[in-house]
Amino acid sequence: LREGCQQRLHRAIGEGLALVQDAGIALSAEIAAHFLKAGEEALALPYLEQAGRQAYDAYAYADAVMHLSRAVAIIRELGELARPESSPEVIRLYLTAAKNTGDSLLLLEEAERELADVSYDPEMVAALHVFAAIGSVARDKQDAAEDHLPEASRIAEETGNPHAMLKVLFPQINLRWRQSRKEEAAQLVDRATQILRGLSTPYHDALARYLAGSTHLTTERFADAEPELEAALGAFIALGQRRY
Repeated sequence: LREGCQQRLHRAIGEGLALVQDAGIALSAEIAAHFLKAGEEALALPYLEQAGRQAYDAYAYADAVMHLSRAVAIIRELGELARPESSPEVIRLYLTAAKNTGDSLLLLEEAERELADVSYDPEMVAALHVFAAIGSVARDKQDAAEDHLPEASRIAEETGNPHAMLKVLFPQINLRWRQSRKEEAAQLVDRATQILRGLSTPYHDALARYLAGSTHLTTERFADAEPELEAALGAFIALGQRRY
């Protein structure tokens, strides 16, 4: 068959399978494959997303990444005005699936490169930098981590979201401890504990006390560490009893 005929055939097959799927048979991956062969990427996109979600729910993370990475590439090609409303969710699911694969560090670096200009969600862009930094620290590439964390911190501060700021602070603290830069780590811990206490929940207060106590312990300020850790332990026990 000529190329044009092949494409029309694949589109017809995809549309037929879509009708079968509407009857309750999961064929998302096959439908997407036929629409892609037909050159109909916009039609393939929702089925790639469905196939990715189905694979993710079945703990088949590598398959989820395969489908979702193609979906993300299409989202990027569509341009901002033509992107579906589900684009941020597709990107988040892709990143989450990537974190669960054996090649997660490589995929996260790829995600940071490929998606930073796609995601119009500032918190997602900050998260991309954090993921890339964590991957770099895990492979002792501290210089690479230093490239990502300041940008993540800047974006998180601009959002004003305390949870986004904490997600950046924790890897920064970890990196400073690894570098034996204790004073800088302690300053970051102080910032994190301020944010945690500002959230005004028993859990976040307990976490703030634990973080402060652990820092005092590491810096050999034992007299300061003991009351914080005792208070944190008591608070966590109380939270556990409240839950059950």
